[in-house]
Amino acid sequence: MSELGERLKLIRQEHSLTQTQVANLVGIRPQHINGIERGSKTPSDLLIKSICRELGIQEEWLCHGQEPIYTPIEKEMIKIMARYGRRAFLEQCIKLTQKEGDVLLHNQLKESLDSLNLSLLYRMVQFLIETYTNSGQKNQHWMEVQFERAFPEFKETISRVEYKPGS
Repeated sequence: MSELGERLKLIRQEHSLTQTQVANLVGIRPQHINGIERGSKTPSDLLIKSICRELGIQEEWLCHGQEPIYTPIEKEMIKIMARYGRRAFLEQCIKLTQKEGDVLLHNQLKESLDSLNLSLLYRMVQFLIETYTNSGQKNQHWMEVQFERAFPEFKETISRVEYKPGS
């Protein structure tokens, strides 16, 4: 048995997974996992990356035994945010903290989500302002009509608030 095979078997058993389950996770036949664990097959670099990603372990550990075994949680979180987006990540964390009853963390995460929502709103407003100010009179009028259709209460605010570019 190769050292890589021994480490794969160790981590697989630690996760209470069968060879078939690991094979299904990475999209190969169970016989291939069996061969890697026995040392009769050498996994490709791509397969090693896939195994490590699915099991949450470091490539350096699987291939060479270098600690740490597991991918640091920060790296995992960054990967998850990149895959699903910050908003989805925060929403899931909020659900988990609510389910676990961690009120303090729940409130802090809600504030982060609110801040993210406001950031998006500010970017949208900035885009509208830039589009409006850089458009011709015909497009500006069209934007005004569309905005008033979407927000009928807007007409009431026109006399109260005057926008000054650059302020």
